[in-house]
Amino acid sequence: MKRALLSAWILGACVPVQPMLSYGTPTAGPQAPAATGLSCMQLFTCFQGCADGACIQGCLGQADPAAQAAASAYLTCGAQCESGEENCLTNRCRSEMAACTGAEADPVVAQAAPVVEQETMLEDQPHTTANLLPWMTGQWVSSNFQFEFYGDGRVKRASGVPMYSRRTGDYACVSVVEEVGTVRQEGDLLIMDFAPARENHCGDKTTTAQGLTVRYRITWYKYSTLPTNLRLIDIDCTRGAMYCNDQMRRR
Repeated sequence: MKRALLSAWILGACVPVQPMLSYGTPTAGPQAPAATGLSCMQLFTCFQGCADGACIQGCLGQADPAAQAAASAYLTCGAQCESGEENCLTNRCRSEMAACTGAEADPVVAQAAPVVEQETMLEDQPHTTANLLPWMTGQWVSSNFQFEFYGDGRVKRASGVPMYSRRTGDYACVSVVEEVGTVRQEGDLLIMDFAPARENHCGDKTTTAQGLTVRYRITWYKYSTLPTNLRLIDIDCTRGAMYCNDQMRRR
């Protein structure tokens, strides 16, 4: 049973239980594979051949204190994943995982240097997706809204929709919404939290009862020989691309 649980844990599954990591002398029982100076990830490989706690202790005796501590921290953090949360180990135990795999990748150092992924940019893309908000400071016009990004983390989003007026017989009546809130970047998402919005429907001024949160995915698009431009996609929008995709340009 312990072997199955350890194998599941290594593959990224949730951990129903975890072995007790102590550092005493192993008692009689099945012996772990012979090895010396086991790293953190090599410890888990050793654990896979164990059927009882004595064997696990034998594995631990072949690793230095740093590798034992890294394995213990990884297992302790993994125990939080009993709820079945998707990608739990990646979300909750990123640093513990890096410490453990780093020891495996380079036994000379305690933790391998982080791998920096190079972001692929389109031709003449004006900015990387990473750290986008400082670059966006200022006014923008999109296919659905007008935005203003401030340097202190605030954002204003406004829209104006012409509506048909029976009195004048044309679209002279305009419905206007103006929302003010905060914006933050998480990976390739811009997350905007808006307070209750001010609305003006053909002169009838009101304020919405509650605010809302909008999650925009940051993308870039290029048509033919035209310049590469920014596009924000409302990932919670259900009305179709016309209403959910905001093709951005500076005002």
